[in-house]
Amino acid sequence: MQGFENLMPYRVREVLLVSSLYDSFTFQEDGQASDPLLSDYAELNLRYAPRVKRVSTGAEALEELNEHGRYDLILVTPQLGAVSAVEFAEEVRSEFGAIPMVLLGYDAASIDALLACTDCNPFDHTCVWNGDSRLMLATIKLIEDQANFAHDSARVGVQAVLLVEDSVNFLSIYLPILFTEMMAQSQHVITEGANLAHKLLRLRARPKVILAKDLETAHKLFEEHHENLLGVISDASFPATPAGKPIDDSGFQFVRTVKEKYPDMPVLVQSSESKNRDWAEALEASFLDKKTPRLHRAIRRFMLDNFGFGPFVFRAPDGSEVGIAEDTHEMEEVVRNLPVESLLYHAVRNEFSLWLRARTEFQLAERIANRRVSDFANAEELRDFLLAELLEARRESQRGAIADFDRRHFDNTASISRIGHGSLGGKARGLAFLNYMLSMYRIGDTHENVRITVPPAVVITTDQFDRFLIENNISIETVSGIDDQAVRDVFAKASLPRNLVEDLRAYLKVVRKPIAVRSSSLLEDSHNQPFAGIYETLMLPNERADINERLRALCHAVKLVYASTYSERACTYIDATSYHHEEEKMGVICKSYLAELVLPIRAIQLWRAWPARSITTRTAP
Repeated sequence: MQGFENLMPYRVREVLLVSSLYDSFTFQEDGQASDPLLSDYAELNLRYAPRVKRVSTGAEALEELNEHGRYDLILVTPQLGAVSAVEFAEEVRSEFGAIPMVLLGYDAASIDALLACTDCNPFDHTCVWNGDSRLMLATIKLIEDQANFAHDSARVGVQAVLLVEDSVNFLSIYLPILFTEMMAQSQHVITEGANLAHKLLRLRARPKVILAKDLETAHKLFEEHHENLLGVISDASFPATPAGKPIDDSGFQFVRTVKEKYPDMPVLVQSSESKNRDWAEALEASFLDKKTPRLHRAIRRFMLDNFGFGPFVFRAPDGSEVGIAEDTHEMEEVVRNLPVESLLYHAVRNEFSLWLRARTEFQLAERIANRRVSDFANAEELRDFLLAELLEARRESQRGAIADFDRRHFDNTASISRIGHGSLGGKARGLAFLNYMLSMYRIGDTHENVRITVPPAVVITTDQFDRFLIENNISIETVSGIDDQAVRDVFAKASLPRNLVEDLRAYLKVVRKPIAVRSSSLLEDSHNQPFAGIYETLMLPNERADINERLRALCHAVKLVYASTYSERACTYIDATSYHHEEEKMGVICKSYLAELVLPIRAIQLWRAWPARSITTRTAP
C-alpha cells in the first residue's frame, strides 16, 4: 500500500449552492432525503462528505466568496433573479479564477438557451436534474477525479474509464450509473485490506472517471492516459473541437484510433441511431442503443463484464462458467485447480491483469501483464507463476502491517494479526514495531544468506479480556482473598466469548506447530514500571489430531494467562506501584514455532501423554 497515502490530494470539502429556496427544496424532495448528498455518502460508506452552503442570488454568492473564499465547487441553477447564471459565472471567473462551477438545470433546452448568449461557456460542466439524488455526488466525484487522475495514475497506476459524451441529458444519466458502480467496486475491494487503514487507502485508489466532450479532447486524454485506462464509453457523434458542432463520424474516428493502438481495449459505443451498430461491431466494439428501456442495466452489465468489476468469472473457451473468485485469495484457490483450457483462455486475453488493476493491485497486475503465454514452457509453468505472484503480493501487502484477523481467509501469511479492536498490549506492540521497522528499512532482504523475520503471531487484544470479565462476572473483588490455584480454577471454569473461540478454531485449522501463549498486558512493557516477568507464558505442543482437543487446550491456556493478571504476585506488584488494578488489561500473543527450536525432547514426550494440563514456564521462549 506504499504511496497510496498520497493519493487524491484534491478533495471537494466546501460546496456553494447558488439557487432559489424552491430549487433547493426540489433537490432534497426529489432525492427522498432531507439532505440527499449526506445520505448518498453515508449509503456508500464514503468519508468526508462535503459541507453545502446555500445562497439565493448571485450577489449573495459573490459576497460569500469575498468573505470566505474557501469553496471547492459552485453549483448554480439557471434562475438567479436580476443577474443571469452566465453573468454570475463570468464574474466569478474574472474575480476568483478557476473554482470549478457546474450548471444544474431542469431540462436541456433551457440550458442550451441560457448558454446561447455567450461565446465561451464559463461552466466546467452542465447537468440536467432528473430526480436522481446521486447526480450531485457524481458531479462532485467527477470534479475530484479530473483533478486527481494525472497525479494518482503517475504515482501508483490508478485506473480510469474514459467517457466521451457531449449530450447534457445522457451525461446526467451516465454519471450516476458510472459512479454508483465505481463506489460499489471500491466497497467490494476494500474488504481485502489488511486492516482499516489499508481499506481506506484502497478506497483512495478506486478507478476514476475522466470526461471528454469533443474529439480533440478525447484524443488528447487517450494519448496521455491509454496505459491506465480500463476502457472507453463513447458516443457515436460529438463535436470535433470544444467550440464545434457534432459531426457524424467523430465516434468512428476515435474508436478506430483506440482499437488500432489497443485491440483488446474494452469499448462501448452508445448511440440513438442503430445504423452505427455496424461500424462499431466491425471495429470489435460493443454497441448500446440509447433508446433501450434497459439503459442502466446494459451499462452496468458492460462494466461488470469488461472493466474487471465484481467477481472474476472463470470460463471455458465455449463461454461456460467453471469457477468464480470474489477476491484475490479465492482467485488463488481457483487457479490452483483450474482446467488448463480456462487458464489459457483468460491468460491470452490478459484478463487477470485487468481484473487486478480494477482491484487496485497495480504492481501485481503489471508483473502479470508483462508476461505472455508464450514465455512459459507449458500451462503448468504459467499456473505456478500466477500462484507465486498472488501469494507474494498478499504477503507484501501485509508486510509491516497489523492485519485484522479474518477467520475465512486466515493462512498465517501476515506477521501480526489481531483478534479484536482493543490495544495489543506492551509485548505485542514491541513485536509489531519491530516488524514495522524490518519492513520499512527492508532489513534482512539486503543481507546475503540472512533472513530476519518476526515469527507469525496472532494477538488477542485487550477488549476481549474486558468482554471475558464482563460476560463471566469476574472482577478484583470476586477473586480477592483466594490463592493462585483458586483464581486459576475460577478462570478455567469461565467461558471465552463465542466469537473469540471461533477465531481460535480458524487459527488452529492452519497452525499445526507448537504454540507459545504469552501475556501482553497494557503495563507489561511500560517505560516507568514495567511488568515484565510477572505474568504467565504457556507452551502447547498442538499435535493432537482432533482439532477440538487442541482448541480446548488453547482456550485453557488463554484463560490461564488471563488469570495471571490476578495472581498474588501480580496484585502485590501492582499495589507497590502507582497503578490501579482497573488500569491493567491483558492481551494474549499466540506464536507458532518449529518444535525443535523451542521444546526439549523430554517436554514433547510429557505432552504426548498429557490429557488435560499445560506445562507452564515464566521464561520467555
